[in-house]
Amino acid sequence: MDIKKVLVLSASILIPAAIAYTLNPILVAAAVAPGLAYLIYVQRKEKIDREPLYALALAFFLGFTAVTIASIALEIVVQIGEVLDTVLVAPIVEETFKLVGVAIIAARISAFNETDDGIAYGAAVGLGFATFEAITYAYSSTDPILVGAARAISSTLLHAATAALTGYAVAIRKFRHNPNVVLPALTAAIILHAIHNFLALEVNIPALIILDVTAFLGIIKQLK
Repeated sequence: MDIKKVLVLSASILIPAAIAYTLNPILVAAAVAPGLAYLIYVQRKEKIDREPLYALALAFFLGFTAVTIASIALEIVVQIGEVLDTVLVAPIVEETFKLVGVAIIAARISAFNETDDGIAYGAAVGLGFATFEAITYAYSSTDPILVGAARAISSTLLHAATAALTGYAVAIRKFRHNPNVVLPALTAAIILHAIHNFLALEVNIPALIILDVTAFLGIIKQLK
């Protein structure tokens, strides 16, 4: 790995950790560590032509920064009521921006060179997004460790799964020249996200965890 790749990998991982540490040192373990652990898990799941960690880290960082900022900005502008914002607006906005993030990676990263790469890079973008979100929730909580642990087995997996799904569609569009799969995949991701948010509003924790874990494992197992 050359010095440029080392710097990209280091910055992509250390900047989120530094932000979390500045807010509260506990947040590094509670909010950042799970996302990075899942990122390594995704990278290790691919046995053939495994993605370079620096490239996945770059996708993670894109999800952590640009995609998150864009989503937050639009959600602030579009407000139609607490329940509808949670169940409708947030899923549409967040999944759309994560899709755009994966599309940027697909166009700019040379290692994105086969269909199942969409799953890996999509998951990385989703994990970056989820890590930023976890920091904000944990920071505003009186028990950041509990919040971080809860999100590690629910929301973090949900964001990774939905972005991996749309990322897979982006890859199919790129390598199989089939643009018709993108909208159905985005719709499915939005619906899955909406169900997750509805269960969270209902505080149905068992169903929430089952949904998120099943969705994550179901899409990641497609990696070869």
